[in-house]
Formats: sequence, C-alpha cells, structure tokens
Amino acid sequence: MRASILLVHRRQAAALALVLASAFPVQAAAADPPPRSREVQELIEEAEKAAKRLDIARARELWARINELEPSTMAVCQLGVFDLRLGRLEEAAAELSTCVAQMPAPTNDIERRRYEVRRADLAAVRQRVAELHVSAPPGTARLLVDGHEASAGGPVFVAPGQHEVTATGKQGQVARALVKVTAGQSRRVALAFEAPKAASPPARARNPL
Repeated sequence: MRASILLVHRRQAAALALVLASAFPVQAAAADPPPRSREVQELIEEAEKAAKRLDIARARELWARINELEPSTMAVCQLGVFDLRLGRLEEAAAELSTCVAQMPAPTNDIERRRYEVRRADLAAVRQRVAELHVSAPPGTARLLVDGHEASAGGPVFVAPGQHEVTATGKQGQVARALVKVTAGQSRRVALAFEAPKAASPPARARNPL
C-alpha cells in the first residue's frame, strides 16, 4: 500500500516537472524585454500558480488574456505548450510554428535548451495533425477551411480526416474542394473558380408566312 502511494506521488511530481519545464520559457527570454504593465505581470504570476497546481486549462486561459493585452512571442509559445497539453492539437501546431519562427537565436545553454524543447514540441504535434497549403484563385475575397477563416498559402493545420476548403470570389464565385489527409501529411490544395457559362444566343424570330 505504501509503495503504491509513493508511486503515485512520484508520477505526480514527474508530471509537474514536465509541465513546468516546458511551460516557462518566460523569465529569461531575450535580454532587456519591454516593461510589462502591472495587469499583465499579475496575470503572468497567476498563470504560473495555475501551472504549478496543474490547472492547465486555467493557465491557458490566462495566457490567452495576456496575449490579447500585450501580444508577444513568449505568450504564443506558452499558448502552444498548454494547447498541446490540453490536446488542442491544431491550435498548438499553429502557435508552436509561430513560436519557433519568432524565437531569437539562443545565446546560452539555457536558451538553447528552451529552443530545442520548443522545436521538439512542434515536431511531435506535427506528426499528429495534417497541414494544408491552399492556393486560392485570383479575386478571392474569403477563404474557409471547414467553415473557419483561413489564409492562403498556409500552413493550415487540421485533424486527420476529410475537410472542405471553400473560396468565395468578389463577384460571388465559389470554388470548393474536399480533401482527405492523414496524420503527418502536408498537402497542397489548388482552387479555381469555374469559368462563367457563355450566354445563349437570342432565339431568331420566325419569318411570317
């Protein structure tokens, strides 16, 4: 009995260490970061407390608020980490892609380790989702993937399975494609509006007899 209790405590401690190790590229990011507002600093402290007690959903909610108030690479990285832990894989893939692209080059071992962890998180989540690179036709006013706004070019991260990609033109034209993808797949989707149908020639009047 005592051995099983110790095992549970060890597992909980390991889980806590994993979350904290990946959740805080916060304190020592780039040198001389811009000063934070008092509200944001308080939110960060609250988010750290939530993470320490393994309330990942609350920590994610707080970082979303922080990113609304003061958008930053740090906030996007945090959102990616917590969305990955919450199983929000498409969101995590997009956030971690931005995080890795925007993180400054590491200048010491601590920053290098953080950068490697972020890249590893991104590589792991990309094996569990698919990505679409959509080429929208000229004159596209709106591009949707499964009814959600998307940007042409991509990547747009989606769950494995079938997805509908729709482009709407400025003149009301519509182009659609159904795309089926598997986990880890990257696929290009080229959309084209149908050419307008030629107008039928007017019927000739019959000559009177």
